[in-house]
Amino acid sequence: LKMENILSQQQNQHTDHSKIEVIFNNINRPVTLKFENVVYKINLAKEGCFKNSPKSNEEKIILKGVSGIVSPGEMLAILGPSGSGKTTLLTGLGGRLVNGHLKGVITYNNKTFSNAMNRSTGFVTQDDVLYPHLTVSETLVFTALLRLPKTFTVEEKTAHAEAIITQLGLTKCKDIIVGGPFLRGISGGERKRVSIGQEMLINPSLLFLDEPTSGLDSTTALRIVSTLRDLAKGGRTVVLTIHQPSSRLFYMFKKVLLLSEGNPLYFGRGEDAMGYFSGIGFSPLVAMNPSDFLLDLSNGILSDDPRVLVDTPIDDPASIKKTLVTAFKTNLVENMKEQLQESNVHQVAEKLHEKKFTQWSNTWWQQFSVLFRRGMKECKHESFSSLKVGEVLVVALLCGLLWWKSNNIQDQLFLPSHKRG
Repeated sequence: LKMENILSQQQNQHTDHSKIEVIFNNINRPVTLKFENVVYKINLAKEGCFKNSPKSNEEKIILKGVSGIVSPGEMLAILGPSGSGKTTLLTGLGGRLVNGHLKGVITYNNKTFSNAMNRSTGFVTQDDVLYPHLTVSETLVFTALLRLPKTFTVEEKTAHAEAIITQLGLTKCKDIIVGGPFLRGISGGERKRVSIGQEMLINPSLLFLDEPTSGLDSTTALRIVSTLRDLAKGGRTVVLTIHQPSSRLFYMFKKVLLLSEGNPLYFGRGEDAMGYFSGIGFSPLVAMNPSDFLLDLSNGILSDDPRVLVDTPIDDPASIKKTLVTAFKTNLVENMKEQLQESNVHQVAEKLHEKKFTQWSNTWWQQFSVLFRRGMKECKHESFSSLKVGEVLVVALLCGLLWWKSNNIQDQLFLPSHKRG
């Protein structure tokens, strides 16, 4: 009997592993992302000194002609200091920019953004928006019930969520509540993986992540980026913003885009970045983290030691940035244009899946029932606990006893008898 149990467990593990391989290795459709000369402006409306004076419309340019291409199986990291336009570019590529004026050409398999593309795109925000009182398993199962197609049975959707939990290494904490700022739950790295898992449930072909390693230690950040690299190896297109990655993380990125005040300073393979800047006369004097060096350049800083800049002809941060922008236009723009003009090999497969992703995943009643059950599970800890119910009953009983068989309102106000009716 023991031997039979062991064999059955091994068969179940093999079946689960096969399900995971099917889910993560068979993407819906490969997507090649191209963006060319992307410019984004916002209006800064300022009122005059007087009430009736006209407003002055000033424009602020956030992105200044950013271009690039990301193919299936590649992971692009967008680097730059705070305010360089990383999140704005990521939001624009994900089709989520609402305000402002976005110009340029952004295509997905040589087509513009559509509802069909939106259905096969995952977007993980910087802040983890999760229900604190739900467990990891409940969070992903409810997401699977909502977002997976109605052709899947409930058992298949649950198995899909369990496969995601196994793939992201969340098995040990799947029965622990997510938690929040005032409620202890899973760790920050596990919470970030749950957010990634919610988007992975739809098996996206294109995945965007806004600073997925923010606030995490180096080991946890390495684990998350390793997971993203494995997802990209399955044929997905992964684009993320990251502020200051370690050396190990930097060399895991297939491509790197460096921004400075909305201007592109470098686009290409991550392993070739240091060689490019050395070739144009910018190289570190000591061995250092490549991302630290690139961020220094994007801020217009060559060295923290002022003695290094004595004999340097360019010592002004603005001049350094201008030189780097000019070098980018001279050395990299032409090569990038050639890549953007290449034919898309996945364009034929696009038509086969176009109709599939224009349908709703579930009916209105199915969505309502899942949302109602999820809401009941989330609020049962506060609204429907025995302590809350007992408290309401006791207060109601006391109020009833206080006013039981009470006199008329005039008697309580001590009005004279001749004025009572």
